[in-house]
Amino acid sequence: MHLITARQSIVIIGYKHRMLIYLETAAIAQSDQRVLDVGTNDGRHYVENDAEAVGVDIDPKTPQRDIHMIKADGGQLPFPDNTFHIVVSNQVYEHLPQELRAAVTKDVARVLSPDGVYLMSFSNRLFPFGNHGIGVPGFQWLPSVIRHWLTRYMLSEEDLEYHRDQLFYVSPTTVRPMLKDHFDRVEYCTTTLGLRYGEVVWPTFVNRIWPFVVSTAVGRWFVELLFGYAAYVCWDSTSGENAVSVGNNKLRERPLIRDSLGI
Repeated sequence: MHLITARQSIVIIGYKHRMLIYLETAAIAQSDQRVLDVGTNDGRHYVENDAEAVGVDIDPKTPQRDIHMIKADGGQLPFPDNTFHIVVSNQVYEHLPQELRAAVTKDVARVLSPDGVYLMSFSNRLFPFGNHGIGVPGFQWLPSVIRHWLTRYMLSEEDLEYHRDQLFYVSPTTVRPMLKDHFDRVEYCTTTLGLRYGEVVWPTFVNRIWPFVVSTAVGRWFVELLFGYAAYVCWDSTSGENAVSVGNNKLRERPLIRDSLGI
């Protein structure tokens, strides 16, 4: 696998914001490492790179990327401890009930190597125009009983089943503590990834104002709480403080993938 494939993947997908953690994965993955994509579906968003890639999904589809697909429950991953150097989970937690989110997080920590990195993202329910709404601003803020009542009259039977049985709205206020239960270091990285890849995945006006918005602590707090796309990087420091320093360097000192791709 070669990085040039990643550029072709990005063009096909259309520079969507959901590509942020996959772009970061492709930038840091080495040829002798293994990457696990939890909840990969058909792998359509995975940016191919030189690492060995494995995708798991409870209902995997025919892969659209060079990724080995396995049917498995994310909360019961069929791998030994310390198997993967990088684990990715992209827009998955909002499709899992609370107990399964906790199980997935715990098992990801188990299969991740001591010096590994977990990159995850989800749609933030506190953003009024959520990715999984029905076109009504603030819909996801309503109590579930009211949401269910409204969807009876606004959605088809197929969409109704999806909203009732497969969609669980989450926010940084609930996900961050869960990550902290299993990783020593948890950092909100939408701000950093936006600075790195904004010109690739976001409209021009967002890319222009982003550096200003995240230049202050208040701005970064506001973004984490209310921005629609929440991404986190997590790692464990079981081998001591040095592992924490290594984890920090992985986030801040790696090369930009857009330089390698010429974009």
